[in-house]
Amino acid sequence: MAPDLPISARPSPITRIVRIAIYLVFLLALSEGLAFFGYRIVRGEWFSYGAVRTHAGAICAVDQSASWPPEHGGRDLEITIHPFLGFVLEPEDLPQYEISDFGFVDSTPPIHKRSAETLIVGITGGSVAESFATRGLDTLGRELMRSPRFAGRELVGVNLAVGGYKQPQQLMVLAYILALGGELDLLINLDGFNEVVLHRSDNQRAGVHYAFPRAWALLSLEAADVELLSRVGRVAYLETDRKKTACAFLQSPARFSVTGSLLWQFRASRAQRRILDANVEVNAHRPARRSFRSMGPAHRFANDAELLTELARLWKHGSTQLAKLCEANDIAYFHFLQPNQYAGDFKPMGPRERKIAFDPASLYAQLAREGYPYLTAAGADLADSDVHFRDLTRMFTEIQDPVYEDSCCHFNERGNRLLAEEMARFVMRELERESP
Repeated sequence: MAPDLPISARPSPITRIVRIAIYLVFLLALSEGLAFFGYRIVRGEWFSYGAVRTHAGAICAVDQSASWPPEHGGRDLEITIHPFLGFVLEPEDLPQYEISDFGFVDSTPPIHKRSAETLIVGITGGSVAESFATRGLDTLGRELMRSPRFAGRELVGVNLAVGGYKQPQQLMVLAYILALGGELDLLINLDGFNEVVLHRSDNQRAGVHYAFPRAWALLSLEAADVELLSRVGRVAYLETDRKKTACAFLQSPARFSVTGSLLWQFRASRAQRRILDANVEVNAHRPARRSFRSMGPAHRFANDAELLTELARLWKHGSTQLAKLCEANDIAYFHFLQPNQYAGDFKPMGPRERKIAFDPASLYAQLAREGYPYLTAAGADLADSDVHFRDLTRMFTEIQDPVYEDSCCHFNERGNRLLAEEMARFVMRELERESP
C-alpha cells in the first residue's frame, strides 16, 4: 500500500481545479480539431461558421405552408394549383426571389410585346430551366448580342419555367401566354430529366396518368381521403421538427462550436432524408376509390421499357408541337436536352463535386440512368426533323471544375454560364444556316 503523501506534498484544491480545467480544454480542443477535419471528410468542404449558419437560417426561415414539392431546385417555395398549367408558384415577394402575379420567378409579368429595340427570350422547362432563367440568361443574352443580328437590342427575359414542370406543361404554358397576348422572339426549352424521372418517382405508384403534373393526387387532394391526409400530416410534422431544431441551434452555444455544428449537420441531413422518405410515401398513396380528378384516364404498361418509350414519345411530341406553335407565331424555337450527372460517364468529377453531386443510391439516379437513353434516341429523331434540337448530355466531358451543385440535377454559377455559352453558339449557328 503506497504511503500517504505528506499534507505539504498534496496538490491544493486550486491546483486540482486548474489541472482538470486544462484537461477539459485539451479534450475540447482535440474534439474541435477532429471535428474540423471530420467536417471536411463528411461534407466534402472546409468548415465555415458562415456557411453552417446560412444553412440553418434557411431552414429556420422556411414557410411551413410550403410542404410540397419536397425539393424545388434546392429552394423552399410555395406552389398553388393552376386551372390550365397544373401548378405555379404562389405570388409573393421573398428576400431572394421575386414571384410575379402569374406565378413565375420573375420581376415582371410574362406578357410582353415585340419591338425593334428588344430581344424577348422565353425560358421554359423545370427547375433547371427556372434556375437558368435567373442565373444564366444574362450570359445567353450577352453572347447573342455579339451577333450583328441582335446587336444593340435590349434583352427581355421571360421565365416560363417552374420546378417540377414536365411535358406537356411546357406546351401548355406557351399556349396560355400567347392566348393572353404575350409575344416572344426566341423560346429556349431546357428539359428532359423531369420527363423520365418525375412520373416514376411521384405519379406511377399512385396510379396517376403519366401526362398529368407531378404529385397530382396530392395537388387535387380530396378531404375524404383520411390515409392521404395522415401521410401529408407526417411530412408537415417532420418539416416543423426540422425547422424547430434549426432555430434552436441558431440560439444555442453549439453554434460557436465546430463539433456542435457537425452534430447539427448530421441531424439536419437525417431529418431531410426522413422528409424525403415521407414524401415518397405520400406520392405512393393509392386511393381506395379511383377518382378521375386525381387519377386521370386509366392506363397500363407491360413493363418499364414500354413506359419509358411512351414518356420519351410524349417529350418528343411536346417539343414538336412547341416548334409548330412557335412557327405559327414567328418565334424562333430551340430545344436542349439538359445534361445530368447520372445520364452516363460524361463529366469528370473530383472528390468535392462527387461528394456534393453524386449519390448513386438515390432514386433519381436510378431513374435517370434508365431513362436518358430513351431521351437520347427520341432527341435524335427531333434533330432529324425541323426542330432546332441539341443534346447537351456530353457537353461537360472535358470540364474538370465542378458544375453541379446538388445530387439531383441542378447547376452552379459556372455550370449555368457554360450552358448559356453553348446554347448561344447553337442558336447563332442554326439561325445563320437558315439565313438566305
